Amino acid sequence: MELAHKHVERDARLATEIARALWSGEEEKPFRGGLNIEERLEMLLDDLKRYTEYMAEFDDGDSRDLYAAKVAETEAAIRETETEIAERAAIMSAEDRPKPPTERQAASRATASKVCGMANRFSKGMTRKEAFAKAWSIVRNGGFEIAITGVSFGSRQEALRKLATYDPKEIIALLVPEPDCKHDPDAIDVKVMVNGGKGIYTLGYVPRTDTKVVRAFLGRVPEIRLVDGETKGARIRLAA
Repeated sequence: MELAHKHVERDARLATEIARALWSGEEEKPFRGGLNIEERLEMLLDDLKRYTEYMAEFDDGDSRDLYAAKVAETEAAIRETETEIAERAAIMSAEDRPKPPTERQAASRATASKVCGMANRFSKGMTRKEAFAKAWSIVRNGGFEIAITGVSFGSRQEALRKLATYDPKEIIALLVPEPDCKHDPDAIDVKVMVNGGKGIYTLGYVPRTDTKVVRAFLGRVPEIRLVDGETKGARIRLAA
């Protein structure tokens, strides 16, 4: 843990040095390692990815708070660096403008952007570090899967048996909020229908522990998978 903290502190100081140099206009001043501005941006994007992963992996509060602070600090440095690149491009001739980002740079930027965007979409009730940790986990795994609850209520087992007779590609699942639910105003219904069919049926609910995250994915579900067994069930997978 101590070594990890030293590593984070060292990289954070480097990111701060970048931001300070850009803010003061000292762009041409020799910089540690001889990095040009595009390389600095790539380094910052890598830092953001690493800090976000650290924040998701460590359980103790002090470490998570430290990494959350480093994420915020690095995000600020990235914004300043991108602003500097844009300002340069606006005044440079076509020959002098920075080269387009490499495939690796573009991938790092896309990952960081996706994590930040997803974390910002999560509903209230989550701390910033919780939102970033969950977003990083979802992006890293390419999505996440949850089991639908309440599938044994009423005639839902019979509905699952009927759904099993259809091609899975013909089954459409929707996530619909149910603010009038007496037991949980944050409840989210999982409704299903068959492509070309006339009716729509409430198959169950999103687990209460997942509603804060799933609220960012309301609408049509990319994938629903029926689970056979003594008590039939269903799982939904949401894309990153």
